Amino acid sequence: SGTGEGGTGCAISADLLGSLAFRYLRWSLGLGAFGTPKGLDARLRARLFQDLDRSPSVDFVVLYAHDKVYDTSGSLRQDLTQLHTPNDYVLTLAREHPKILPAASVHPDRADALDELERAAEAGAVLMKWLPNSQGMDPADRKHRRFYEALARLGLPLVAHTGGEHTVAIRWPEYTDPARLELALDCGVTVIAAHCATKSGIVDPEYYGTFAALARRYPGCYGDTAAIGTPGRFRHIPRLLADQGVLAKTVHGSDYPIPVSAWWGLGRIPLAEIRRIQGVPSTLERDVRIKRAAGMPEAHFRTLAGLLPKRAWEKKGLAPPS
Repeated sequence: SGTGEGGTGCAISADLLGSLAFRYLRWSLGLGAFGTPKGLDARLRARLFQDLDRSPSVDFVVLYAHDKVYDTSGSLRQDLTQLHTPNDYVLTLAREHPKILPAASVHPDRADALDELERAAEAGAVLMKWLPNSQGMDPADRKHRRFYEALARLGLPLVAHTGGEHTVAIRWPEYTDPARLELALDCGVTVIAAHCATKSGIVDPEYYGTFAALARRYPGCYGDTAAIGTPGRFRHIPRLLADQGVLAKTVHGSDYPIPVSAWWGLGRIPLAEIRRIQGVPSTLERDVRIKRAAGMPEAHFRTLAGLLPKRAWEKKGLAPPS
């Protein structure tokens, strides 16, 4: 995201920009932890492109937009919106870098939700991204059926945050439960439960078992391994590796630009390999190498490609993966 400089349309609230978590994130990206950084949008864009160019293991990334908060009546809640990355900005970045595939974010309570979904898909969006416990959409609300049916018709997977969250404010903690995604699955949507519903903080609820049950029950239910290279979630790698059925229903996710470290794998990853991985300058590349060193199979890094609509690859002038 960014502050909107240069006409990007991005926005970050003052409380999020000054939060401890966001200061640490800024510091990890070399953007300075204090004050309002000048040219933040351009600097974030430059850092992303640099990390992509320094990631030989990464063929493509799906870059997420992030919609504003709306209430159930469809009214914009600017007062509750901490972060906004417009669909158009992500679509623009996808045109500027060959490794970027754009993901839209459309709040289903918006009055124009279906129109914006269709527009984003036509423009090249390859999936839909929600953070329900922060953006305020209830995935289980039956009035979203038409939205889900449109997603299924367009072939757009839905990536929805599940489990712990400590970067942005959580206003609807009940929406972190992956069981609330059953309506979307019943409508034929391919659903990816972000983080496999794992907990990240000590007091977070543990929803991994719920996710695992859904992944076994629904052919279209997957989970991603975003932020699994962080202290609260690394412990779930052995759990996934021990359950081949669930492991096969996971896709690689990075949670970029959240920093990851191979040191959380000490005891599973050899010390010499940890030091080599920590010397990798790109967060995106480092994340892949951490998971490989921890034992994640190569198939894990390619599953997502087969879930995206064929037009995702046609826009890049490539044949769809077989």
